[in-house]
Amino acid sequence: MLVEVIARPSHGASAALNLLARSPRAFSAEAEALGAMLATHAAIALSVVNKEQQFESALASRDAIGQAKGILMERFGIDAVGALELLKKLSQDSNTAIPVIAERLISSLHGERSRSSGSARTTRPRRGG
Repeated sequence: MLVEVIARPSHGASAALNLLARSPRAFSAEAEALGAMLATHAAIALSVVNKEQQFESALASRDAIGQAKGILMERFGIDAVGALELLKKLSQDSNTAIPVIAERLISSLHGERSRSSGSARTTRPRRGG
């Protein structure tokens, strides 16, 4: 016997619980109701975890976008609105999400700093020598 319980609570997530038995009518109505409650509980738990992951991702994206805006503002002498508009344009022109563009911009800046600090170290005079 196979009993499949699919739960779709109002949170938008869904979960399925498959109960298998070797004989027909192995599960009582109460067992099936308990299965439905367990499936609903699992769906809600998955929904909460998914929302938490989305929240963490949104925070990280927000920070990266803020850093990228700051870089653009400093480099091009534009305000925050102009920097965001530039990020939007780059996103649309390249069909790339704004957070991805922001991360690339931040990474490129770190690469430039590494190269410039490496060359600065080799050209600095030594003290006491």
